[in-house]
Amino acid sequence: MKHLNAFAYPNNVTPLGWYKWYPRDFLSSSVVRRLTMTGQGVYRALLDLQWEDGSVPADYSEAILILRLTMEEAESFEHFYAHCFPNGKNPKLNALREQAILDREQQVEAGRKSAEARARLKLKSTDVQQDFNDRSTTVPTDVKQAFNQTETETETQTETETYKRFIRPSQSEVEEYLVERRWKNPERKAEQFISHYESKGWKIGKAKMKSWRSAVITWEGRMTDDDFVPKPKPKEPIEGIDFQILPSGLEVTLDGRLWCIDTWRKENGL
Repeated sequence: MKHLNAFAYPNNVTPLGWYKWYPRDFLSSSVVRRLTMTGQGVYRALLDLQWEDGSVPADYSEAILILRLTMEEAESFEHFYAHCFPNGKNPKLNALREQAILDREQQVEAGRKSAEARARLKLKSTDVQQDFNDRSTTVPTDVKQAFNQTETETETQTETETYKRFIRPSQSEVEEYLVERRWKNPERKAEQFISHYESKGWKIGKAKMKSWRSAVITWEGRMTDDDFVPKPKPKEPIEGIDFQILPSGLEVTLDGRLWCIDTWRKENGL
């Protein structure tokens, strides 16, 4: 047990919370695809270990002890260890982890600044109130309104700074958005999009990017209809049959029941 604790949390690093899991990001490699289901389970356990500790042991035998793997489980991933965790770190997960640490630090810093601003305002308000009390008078309404407005503006500014914080998207996120926007070849276009802005430091001109989705829409302004997947055309209704358009498409209404038009045609030999 003493040996296992040595690798639990190196350098007193507090484990992070959850992380986004996109199977395509981590299982797209042809090498990883050759893993058995047991091997993929070991792979996922090692990714979780890296997320908590920052890295996995360089020696696979130590990783076996930490995860308490059986001989069969250990052998299922032994030949893939160095490839998936070069120098003890999976590159894709390491990038996600560094971004998560940066995000947490920014959130803590924003919270600290907000708390300090509220404390200063509260102290100043208390001093003014005490000064008026000492003179046996009350604080005018306009002074109270000024303090309340200043405090509200400070909180709003802090919330706005947190909202504008940009988070670099993964290829899977961009690809899913391109599919939603009906782009053709979304996988290749997502890779081009990320490579383009990665080379520019995720800036538009000299300004930092605020929303990568807005950048996608801007790209669409230079595209033609041939670059998009055509919208499906609704099927024509059958003469003499009541129908209505629902979110799922054209439906046929018969005896109070809703039928998919294709199902209705098939069951009625049409």
